Order: sequence, then structure tokens, then C-alpha cells
Amino acid sequence: MSPTPETMRFHQLLGVGAAMLVVASCAGSGQGSADTSNIKVGVLTVLSGPNADGGTHILNAGKLAAAQFNKAGGVNGRKLEVIPEDDQCDAQVGAQAAEKVVADGVVGVAGGYCSGATIPEVGVLKRHSSLPYVVAIASNPKVTQQGYDNVFRIISADDVTAPVQASFMIDYKKFKRIAILHDNSTFGKGLADAGKAAILSHGGADIIYFDAINPGQQDYSSNVTKIASLKPDVLLYTAYYAEAAVIAKEIHDLGLNFAFMGTAGIADPQFIKVAGPAANGVTLISLLLTELTTGAQASSFKSDYKSAYGVDAGTYDIYEYDAMMVLGQALKKARSTKPADLRAALASTNYTGLTGQVQFGSSGDRSGKPPLVALTVANGQFAIYATQHPDGSWSTA
Repeated sequence: MSPTPETMRFHQLLGVGAAMLVVASCAGSGQGSADTSNIKVGVLTVLSGPNADGGTHILNAGKLAAAQFNKAGGVNGRKLEVIPEDDQCDAQVGAQAAEKVVADGVVGVAGGYCSGATIPEVGVLKRHSSLPYVVAIASNPKVTQQGYDNVFRIISADDVTAPVQASFMIDYKKFKRIAILHDNSTFGKGLADAGKAAILSHGGADIIYFDAINPGQQDYSSNVTKIASLKPDVLLYTAYYAEAAVIAKEIHDLGLNFAFMGTAGIADPQFIKVAGPAANGVTLISLLLTELTTGAQASSFKSDYKSAYGVDAGTYDIYEYDAMMVLGQALKKARSTKPADLRAALASTNYTGLTGQVQFGSSGDRSGKPPLVALTVANGQFAIYATQHPDGSWSTA
């Protein structure tokens, strides 16, 4: 017997009513009422090529920070999910990497190792709703000087470090004849230009040589011997550790008697490993390195890192750790993943981390002046060599 139209209509209404009861029941029980999905955050860093060791450490530090942030409750129960991309320390690849993490749905980025890649990455994020970028390592002044409102930097900029470097060389070491060598990268050339300007402004020394090498080579003896012929007191190399190790070995092996000084780019265990005995005595001006950081919080971080990855934390890992934590805290404070809300929360950051008190000025650079120290390589490891006092004077550590 076929159902009548009235019977069919009754069953249809019954089905609709049942469905509405199910929806109401779910709503009443709280199912579907709160977003429990992961919050995606990007880490843009170098994961291939000669600087991959430092970049991989940065990624690991970011992952560790996210894991510990999640263990402490995350953002209202939502977990941070790290989305990494390799920028290869290259401007074009960096821009592509930034586009990839945006396409993957990140709400912000904590990373930035090479300035040459970071500068265009910031621009890409700016074009995509001004997504925030908490920069951990990239130090070129241009990172925060593009007029963007989405960049916040943990580390000191080169134009802050350069005057301290000039004072160390001229006032403390009494160098009069200074040679400067860089690699034409955004980072290396930027540091060289900042160093040159600071030396000339400081006065009391002459720059007798200023030139660039081609990175990636295994022989810079022609540059080294040319510099030696000019009788410098010191050669300042302003780029990365791979080439610095080769240059240090050549100075050592040729028996040349001028000092060799680097910058933050050589503060990596790989420099000591590759340069060997030639690394001993090399100096640099730097923020405090992970291995030289003391206190219970730092000790806990280093222990946790070793447990998680089976190796010691990298030189600047504390800065990436703080960058990720600052981004996480901003998400909690904003109670939102909207870019404008996150930027506002980051602008009002007041966070005490592994690197000290973190606050940002109007440009996005860190407020105050993080402590800078002169480091040296002694007995195969980095050690504090001298410190500068508030009045500008120096004393041996």
C-alpha cells in the first residue's frame, strides 16, 4: 500500500524536527561552540646551504618554545603549530617561503636568521593583511626601517652594535689601522657599512682597506696577503662563519701578525670546529650567547633543549625561543588571531625572557639597549673577553 501525501508530509516534518533536536542537543552540550584547532605560526629560517646549522638550531628553539607554551595551556586550550620554511638565506627564496607559510594559514611568524631573506619576508607578510613577524636574529637596520607596522625585533640592530665595536677596537684594543672585509650579502655589507661609519664617527683610527669576497670559496689567500701588505692592526670580517673560518686559518697558517676580529655572524660552534687552533684569540662584539647565559631559566632551557634534540642549544637559540614565546603571549593577550589585534598586543609586549626584558619601541626594534659584550675564542670555546661600562669604558672580564 503506497503512503498518502499526508503521511509523507508527516514523516518529512518528523525528520526535520529530529534533526533540529540533534543540533540543539549538540549546542547545549558545547560541541562545536569553541574553536579547538591548532594556531599555525611560521618559522622562516635557513635550513640548507652553509648556514644551515645555525638556522636548524633556530627552528628547534622555536619548536621547543611552542611545545612548552602548549604544555602550559596554549591559547585558551588551542595549541601552537609550527610551520617551517627554508629561505636559504636568499631574498627571492625568502619571499617565496613567506608566501608559502601565508598559504598554509599562519597567523604570524617568529624567525628570521639572514637579513637578506628577512627583509623581503617582512614585506610579503605586510602585503598579506600585515601579518606580524617577530624577528629573532636578522640584525640589518632595514628590517625595521621599511615603514611597516608588522615587524618586531628581539635582537639588537647593527647600527646599535657598531659603535660599541668601534669603541672596543679603538679605545680598548688601541687599533689604529683597521681593514674591513665583507661578503656583499645584506647582512655582511650592512655590518661593514655600519662598522665603517661608526669607526669614522668615533675617530682615532684609519680604515686602510674596505672590500668584499665572493662567499663559498675555499681560498681567500689573495685577499689576506693584500691586506697584510698594508700592515693593519686588525682585520674585521663582518659576515658569516663559514668564510671566516677559512680566513682565520689562512692568517694563522701564513704566520701573519695582525689581529682577526669577527661579528655576530661567526658566533657559532662551527666556526671553532672548522678553524681549529686558528680560532683561538679571535674576538667579536656580540649579544650574550646561549652557552654564556646564566640563571635558573637559562639552565632549564639548555637542559630541555639537550633532552629534546640530543645536542647543545645553538648560539642564538635563546632569541628565537623568546621570539616564539612573545608571539604566543600576544595571542593570549589579544584573545584573537586577527592581524590588527596581534600587532596591538605585540606593540604593548612586556615579557621577561631568556634574553631579559622584552619591550618594543615605535619602530618595532627592542626598547632599551640589550647588553653587548666582547667575546673571544679560548681553548676551543667562546668566552667573555671584556665588558663595557655605562660610561663607555672597558674592563677585562
